[in-house]
Amino acid sequence: MREKLLFAPSLKLSFEKEGNNTRLFETLEYLSKLFINNKFVTRIIKHSSNVFFLRRGLKGSLLVVFLLTFSSVHAQDLHFSQFYNSPQNINPALTGLFHQDKRFVANLRSQWASVPVPYQTSSLAYDQKILNDGRLGNDIFGAGLFLNYDIAGDAKMQTTQFGGNIAYTRQLSKMHFLSGGFRVLVAQRRFDITALTFDNQFIDGTFIPTASTGEDFSNFNYSYVDLGAGINWLFQISKRMKFHFGMSVLHLNQPRATFFENSDFRQYRRWNLHLDATVQLADKIDLMPAAIFSMQEAQQERLFGTAVRYHLDQRFAREKSLIVGTWYRMNDAAITSFGLSYPTWDAVVSYDFNTSDFNNATNGNGGVEFSFIYTITTVKPMKDRKSCPIF
Repeated sequence: MREKLLFAPSLKLSFEKEGNNTRLFETLEYLSKLFINNKFVTRIIKHSSNVFFLRRGLKGSLLVVFLLTFSSVHAQDLHFSQFYNSPQNINPALTGLFHQDKRFVANLRSQWASVPVPYQTSSLAYDQKILNDGRLGNDIFGAGLFLNYDIAGDAKMQTTQFGGNIAYTRQLSKMHFLSGGFRVLVAQRRFDITALTFDNQFIDGTFIPTASTGEDFSNFNYSYVDLGAGINWLFQISKRMKFHFGMSVLHLNQPRATFFENSDFRQYRRWNLHLDATVQLADKIDLMPAAIFSMQEAQQERLFGTAVRYHLDQRFAREKSLIVGTWYRMNDAAITSFGLSYPTWDAVVSYDFNTSDFNNATNGNGGVEFSFIYTITTVKPMKDRKSCPIF
């Protein structure tokens, strides 16, 4: 038996399959890493019992379909270059750990719009302090909710997550604080088979959308419950001199994540190590370095860099500042960021310049990302006021 599988025309890749699936899976593994390097993905699993040979004649890339039909890739984690502006997605221990009382966070990322399989990722989150009336002293009990949505590729692969975090921060000494947090979320993944075209639907050179695809897709979605936990240490000398160091583990329960009912593929645990700091360099200038290291089975992501904050106005309740940063994701992208900060909100825009092998398809264009944080300080009666050293 001899079959030819044609990949995206822009890649100019094809190969001959003879007798076994070895070269097939090796090629798919290479393609998945090439296409999805900016998304944190686990390795391809060679599973030869569920193989569908999709051949496409006219339209763009079918990479996402290969990943689906081979049931060979674990669910991707959502990914933001501005990880420091998406705290609940990085570490549940960061929930409630901010100066004000309530916080709204919005993140939006559009990636690889110039190629046939663009990604769009969005996140909305809310967290607040609980029992913030002096009963906990300088300790903090935080709780939050978040909603994440991701859509990618011709198959409109969608991931929707809704969950919550809780965290407790204990003051160890005047300048040291230790936090622990836990998260639980419910997720659904699905794809739209009607958005795809197949070779069997082209009859005598004419595309017939109602024609049978010749493929057997028995399940278009699945759901799962996901757990995570984390810790964070804060060392704070002043509002403009502080250091965070945290660790979290996501997919703690290794949920089942597959479109095939007779498979038991599990998501590998994802470990995050992250740190950030604010260091006052001059009266109007702060340095804000940050870094994250993520590891999931054999896959790793290392992102680091720094931003500089320039204070335009330091009057109480009228603070304004400009934020400019440069970042680098190892073997993948160089990132620039620009932001504005006001007393109740921060807005940052960043752009990824692709530096990986995929830049041949993107011409170096990666993704644009926006983040917006809005905070509220609750006015308390005089008798309830307390001196809180945090932030």
